[in-house]
Amino acid sequence: MLKRIQNANRRTIALTTIVLAIALFLAINLITSLTIFGERIDVTENQLYTLTDNTLEVLDEVDEEVTLRLYLSSTLVADDASFRRLADQVTELLRTYEIRSGGNVNFQQFDPVPLSEEEDEVLGYGLPGFDLGNSERGYFGLVGTNTLDDIEVIPFFDPTETAALEYDLTRMVSRLSNREYPAVGVLDGIGVFGTPDSGPSDFIARLQQEFVVEELDLDINNIPPYDAIVVVHPYAMIPQTRYAIEQYVMRGGRALVFLDALSEAGGPAQGGGLRNPDSYLEPVLSGWGLGMNRDQVVGDPELGITVRLSDGRLVERLEQMIVREEGLNRDDIVTAPLSAIGITNPGALYPLDDATTTFTPLITTTEAAGFIPQSSATLRNPLFSLEAFEPAGLQVLAARITGTARTAYPGGPPEQIPNYPTPPPELIEESPEPIDVIVVADTEILSDSHLTGNFAVGSNETFLVNAVEDLVGSDNLTQLRSRQAEVRSFTRIQELDREAQEEYGEARAQLTSELADIAVAIDDLLARTPLGQPTSLPADLRAQYDTLVARQVEARGELRDIEAAIQAEFDNLRTRLILLNILVIPAAVIVLGLLVAAWRRMRLSRYLARRQAAA
Repeated sequence: MLKRIQNANRRTIALTTIVLAIALFLAINLITSLTIFGERIDVTENQLYTLTDNTLEVLDEVDEEVTLRLYLSSTLVADDASFRRLADQVTELLRTYEIRSGGNVNFQQFDPVPLSEEEDEVLGYGLPGFDLGNSERGYFGLVGTNTLDDIEVIPFFDPTETAALEYDLTRMVSRLSNREYPAVGVLDGIGVFGTPDSGPSDFIARLQQEFVVEELDLDINNIPPYDAIVVVHPYAMIPQTRYAIEQYVMRGGRALVFLDALSEAGGPAQGGGLRNPDSYLEPVLSGWGLGMNRDQVVGDPELGITVRLSDGRLVERLEQMIVREEGLNRDDIVTAPLSAIGITNPGALYPLDDATTTFTPLITTTEAAGFIPQSSATLRNPLFSLEAFEPAGLQVLAARITGTARTAYPGGPPEQIPNYPTPPPELIEESPEPIDVIVVADTEILSDSHLTGNFAVGSNETFLVNAVEDLVGSDNLTQLRSRQAEVRSFTRIQELDREAQEEYGEARAQLTSELADIAVAIDDLLARTPLGQPTSLPADLRAQYDTLVARQVEARGELRDIEAAIQAEFDNLRTRLILLNILVIPAAVIVLGLLVAAWRRMRLSRYLARRQAAA
């Protein structure tokens, strides 16, 4: 056998080597994909399939079976590049979760075709469906369960919102493996818990879906060890409770605080105006290193909404604003994924000169902002607000406070509530660990009108849940939220879009406009008949109708031809990419094999030449 190899043609040996290299490559891939302990090589530009250390730590802590069921309609992703790419990313991440968890995470994937048992399951879990045409619904959601039949749901994976994808998946696994939900205490100054007849506000109802939420007495001198607290409009809060809040934060407690310069939730007072319009939480704010304009409402001509007066005129309501991406901190994990926030009658926050903490703006106005006196804004007349408005530059409407805080009670706690069942906390003059507090200078942001009502303009609900979730979250989840995935654009697809628009855009627009005009003309003709039937038209109108219908059919055919030509370009691109993905590694192996063979042949030639010269 050895002699046959030695006598073999060197070209034959080179080709055999290449074939064996390809076979070895395929075998290694097969073995790697089948073994549960296999490692994967992530060659994507942004490491889309590589789990962070935070996720790996969460997976290491999973000690009971968690089942993740992905419901993905194949028809939903068949012809959409963004959905297809996201589907690949989601499925690969979930497979990696299953592998790295040692089998404690069980990943299953289903295609809920119409009238199938899987579609029945989707409907039972309440996943939203999407019309795919031909009376078919599409689904792209994830349902997680554990051995106690707890359920967590991601209703829909949106290709435009993938920055928190790994966080969402890891959070689901963490919550299903950890049976205790975070506990949040709420000090309610505006009635967000509602009444037995009305029920809780949308804000509280939303929090109750994610956390254990308990209402705290406003007259309390010690805060229980909640994972976080929410303080809402503390206008009438007694000094003992303010001290308790401060000391809770000094001991490492997290707090989300809603203050206001003009809270309409206070309700009308006798003689006009509003009852308890502002809240300030002094002297606690000073200890945290910030202040707030108490009797001035922030307005912004560039962010204010347009309203119609009783006389029909359109004017800007400066103090009712929609803050868009430019005013949302893209570097903070709470505001990074948001698109717009609706705020009404906010105050302005600012850092104190002698602050020992770090003041990080989360929501800001534009440079065109300014102040409206509370007395003018209380009248709720946009014209009065416009007249009283004074420009003052960019203002901060919400901020995160971190770092070392000093007590606002250096002389000790205020006189305590008599006969209170629990003693006040002992005074801590300086926080031993950095504090973490989020302060929002607005309470209308919590109102039903701003969450689900007529001013639900953007991401208010997401902001509120993000803020609480960030404050109560484990260190792993908190750090994971800060990892912002960069979504690579499909440059070649975008180029094809531009080329298609240049080549077919004008014709497509003309045909679309013509079809719309034809539809209107046909409806107009049919409206002249009692039953709306073409057979009832007079001869001359029936001739017009027939001509319009014929042209409609012809124009629709032309439009279909254009769309087919565009789709053919995308199909060709997709085919080329598939072939490239399939062939690029074998081609690289072949080229490497040829180079090695050439190098070996060159060495052999030199060796033989030296021996011949020596002889």
